[in-house]
Amino acid sequence: MAISVLDNYDPNENCGILNLGFDILSNIFVESQNLKLLKVSRLFYEISENVSVQIRCRLWQDSCFMDICGSFNPITRGETTKFVMYSLKEWGSHKFIFALTKNDPFNSTYSSIYEYECRINNKKVAQVLPNGSRIRKIYSNSDKSGDKSNSTLEKKEKKYIVEPLFDINDIIPRCKFKDFELFEMAVNAYKIQIDVQKEHGIPSHMLVDGKNIVSIHKPLSEYAFVRCFLKVKSINIELTKCYLENISFDYDDFNQVFKRVLVVGSLESVKILMDYGKKT
Repeated sequence: MAISVLDNYDPNENCGILNLGFDILSNIFVESQNLKLLKVSRLFYEISENVSVQIRCRLWQDSCFMDICGSFNPITRGETTKFVMYSLKEWGSHKFIFALTKNDPFNSTYSSIYEYECRINNKKVAQVLPNGSRIRKIYSNSDKSGDKSNSTLEKKEKKYIVEPLFDINDIIPRCKFKDFELFEMAVNAYKIQIDVQKEHGIPSHMLVDGKNIVSIHKPLSEYAFVRCFLKVKSINIELTKCYLENISFDYDDFNQVFKRVLVVGSLESVKILMDYGKKT
């Protein structure tokens, strides 16, 4: 089953008439392209508990900034992330992020948001993002007979694949965790499963692998695990044992980890590593 703090949360919990009114207002705000009006949208959210205005303004804000600076320019990428983080500082909450993932699952900023929330130890948002998923449409040949002579008559069959919002193996080496709980969430992300029919309305026969309950993350690679461990700010016994249970490391990795534990770890953690080193 999927692990989520918002299983029963409805991002459009107001009545249809009220939502329509706020959608009209959000369109006015977006068309005006006035960043000052974003504060007004926040006020509407606090009054109505409706996130549609925030989401539309936020999406316009991101796309406008990307158009100006160039999303693929490595010089401006850092500034883009800072701009997105400013938005989160203004509105950041797990409910907002949840609604954003439902409305814009292909947003490219989720990995940066996850990294940021881990750094500030925001457990609620850091738990929401790995549970998010999206579906991508692909086409495959419907003729499974293997007869190449009828290739001109083959029809393309529409299928779907399920993806996470970001590749956790790519982002984890850059994350700086403050405690074991967030680190453990990342390690166990591969256990997250979702019901595709329930989450996306896609029946199993339309999925490439034909399964309705799917895992959305791959287990952490050893490289990602070691790099992640080396950035944890506080290493305790639980974290050290978790590391030893998941990694078959070489001499260089062990030396790096041991030096890191000497700097930020507890005495008990140092003893555990020393005992392990003697046995191997």
